[in-house]
Amino acid sequence: MKWLVSAACAMVVAAGGVAFAYNTGYFDDDLTKSCEEALRQRLKAPSQYKRIRMARDSKDMTRDEFITHLNTSGDTESVRRFYLKSFDAKEIEPKNLSLAIEYDAPNSFGTMLRGYADCTYGSTYGRDPVSYLFVKIDGKTSTEWLQSSSQ
Repeated sequence: MKWLVSAACAMVVAAGGVAFAYNTGYFDDDLTKSCEEALRQRLKAPSQYKRIRMARDSKDMTRDEFITHLNTSGDTESVRRFYLKSFDAKEIEPKNLSLAIEYDAPNSFGTMLRGYADCTYGSTYGRDPVSYLFVKIDGKTSTEWLQSSSQ
C-alpha cells in the first residue's frame, strides 16, 4: 500500500512539472517563441500576456511565391538567382509558416481583453525562424511596427 501512495505522489509531482513546463513555454517550437516575443513587444503589459490557444500551419511555397519572397528579402541579385536555381533543382523547400494566436492581455486601462494575432514567416529553407525580428505579426515585422507606431 505504501508503494501505491508513493507512486500516486510521484505522478502528481510529474504532472505538475509537465504543466509548469508547458505553461512557461518550455516545449514551444521556435516559431511559437519568435511569434510570441514579437507579439509581447506590441502589448501595453507584456508580462500579463496569456496564451489561450494557437494553431500552426505550414505550406510549401510555389515558384511565384518564392520569387516574391526573394524580391522582398533584401538579398543581392546574385543571391536571389542562387536561391531560385536551388529551388528549381529541388535542393531547398521554402515554406510559408503561420501561427494563429488567441490570447488575453490588458489594454492601456488595465482591462483584460481577448486578442488575436496572425503570425507569418517566409522560410527559404523550410525551418522555423531564429529570431522574433524575422516574423510578421498581422503583416508587419517588429521594425515595420515600430516605424508605424512612432509616426
